[in-house]
Order: sequence, then structure tokens, then C-alpha cells
Amino acid sequence: MVGTPSIFRGSYTDPQVETGLAMVLKSILGPYQNRVIVLCIGTDANIADSLGPLVGTMLVEAGSLLPIYGTLDQPLHARNLKCRLESIQKEHPGFLELAIDASVGKKEEIGNIEIKNGGVHPGRALRKRLPQVGHISIIGKVEVIQGIRSVAQPNVGRLGMVYRMARVIAGGILLWERESGRLNH
Repeated sequence: MVGTPSIFRGSYTDPQVETGLAMVLKSILGPYQNRVIVLCIGTDANIADSLGPLVGTMLVEAGSLLPIYGTLDQPLHARNLKCRLESIQKEHPGFLELAIDASVGKKEEIGNIEIKNGGVHPGRALRKRLPQVGHISIIGKVEVIQGIRSVAQPNVGRLGMVYRMARVIAGGILLWERESGRLNH
């Protein structure tokens, strides 16, 4: 995704971001609305990396009708990604994959939520070699790029910010579902 321009970008603190996310998702996902799966990547073992599983959990708890993979209870992370991705793709052949993941960025980008064409490369910031995930991606910039980091580095992300970003992303997806007639509440 390096160099892939954003289709949408906004700060999680902007009151219009949920609506903006929903509008962009409607325009991109409209033709696929009944064939979309959501892949929420990350783990709650690291605060900054918990964005994806938080979004997945929030969507499930809100009653989303989309197939959702990656929650706090059943995360989709580096250790199980390859295996689970194969079975998910077999179960949903031809579905558009909407990947949600945390990302690092420059100091001025922290708090931004972006939608991009193309998938995410989980673990890239930690030099992990994992498959690209998704056709469309929503990323949340949660930490400042700090060069090569050790996996054992303590959490430096802020839970409050990551949680609020997850709430905004989940809210945008749920708004898209309601406006597409998928959800009634």
C-alpha cells in the first residue's frame, strides 16, 4: 500500500468522518453490497494493534449482517492469518474483502482514518512477511513511524484514541449498511 493514494481521509475527531466513510463505502461497495466480507486485522496484545479487533467486535455487537472476521475474542493476526485467510476465502468465493487494520504514520497523520484501493500488508512495520489482505482497506494511523522496532517494545499507542477511532470506523460501516438497506436499526 505504500504510495497508494487515499480515496478518503479524515480525522477521527471530525464529526463528519462517519458520514464521509459511509458515503465512500456506498460508492465503492454498492455493486458488491451483498458480497462483502470484513477482515479486521490485529490483536489486543498490543494497544496500537487492537484497532481491527475492536472494530470487528463493535460491528458484531451492533448486529452487522456482514460476515466479519477478527474480533477481540477471535482475532485475525500474524500467527493465524495465512491459515484463516485460506478458509475464509473458500467460504466466501468471489466476495470483496474490506480489510481494516492499524497503521503507522508521520506525527501529523496520527488519528487519520483512510480508505484505499487495495489491501493492507499486515505486520509490514515489524518486517513480517504476511500475505496482502483485502481489495479495499480502511486504515487508522495510530502510531508514529519509529524505524525498525522490536516486537517486545512496550505498547506506545493510546487506548482511548484507538477505541474512539474504532468506534468511528464501525459507525461508518454500520451507517453504510443502514443506508444500503442491509440494516433496519
